[in-house]
Amino acid sequence: FGQLKSLRMPKKFDGNHRGFAFVEFMALHEAINAYEALSSTHLYGRHLVLEWAEDKDGVDEMASREKASRDKALTKKKKSAKAGMLQELLDGEGGKGGGMGAMEAGF
Repeated sequence: FGQLKSLRMPKKFDGNHRGFAFVEFMALHEAINAYEALSSTHLYGRHLVLEWAEDKDGVDEMASREKASRDKALTKKKKSAKAGMLQELLDGEGGKGGGMGAMEAGF
């Protein structure tokens, strides 16, 4: 359809793709040609849904928001893992609180 300026395919934490992509063409007419050609296309039995990005949402801005979202989710996941490890330490010490020294050293 034309030359791509950028292509971004966001992934889940497990490495699988999330099922959508951001494509930026070098020229507007190339993007229009691709849109018209692919608007009625099916891929792996599913209809492709194509949408135009809004001007305010440049690829760099979308990438920045995506990274912030991933970072937030990763921080939440780490906190949950720490809480689980703390509970295991406390349970392993019979609830005596003796696991606190290990927790402080471990975190």
